[in-house]
Amino acid sequence: MSVSNLLVYCLGGGSSRSNLLTLLHLLALWYRVQAQMKDFQHEVDAAIAGREEAMAAAREKDKRCKSLETELLQLQEDLAASERSRKALQAERDELSDEVASGGTSKYVSVCTIGGASVCRDASQVRQCL
Repeated sequence: MSVSNLLVYCLGGGSSRSNLLTLLHLLALWYRVQAQMKDFQHEVDAAIAGREEAMAAAREKDKRCKSLETELLQLQEDLAASERSRKALQAERDELSDEVASGGTSKYVSVCTIGGASVCRDASQVRQCL
C-alpha cells in the first residue's frame, strides 16, 4: 500500500482525531519498515561483497595450488634424474674400485705429478701422461 492510498484510507469520511492518530502510527511503522529494509539491503550487499572476496581468494589459492603441483612434478623429475645419475656414478665407481683391487688396468686413470695434476682418460694414454 502506498502512502497516498494510506492517507485516503485513514482520512476516509472525515478527519477525526482517531483517524489522524492511526495515520501517524502507520506512517511511523512505514518509516521503521523502510529503515529495516535499508539495513537488510546493506547486509545483503555486505554478504555479496564478502562472497565475491572469498571467491577471488579461492581462485588465487587454486592458481597457487596448481603452480605448486607443477613445481612438485618438476622437482620429482629432477630427483629421479639425479638418482639415475647417482646410481650410474656409483656403478662406475664400484667398477673402477674392483679393477684397482684386482690389479687390472682401468678405463680411467688419474695421474698426479708434483708440478700439477694431469688426467689420463684412457689406459693407453697412461705412458703419455707419465
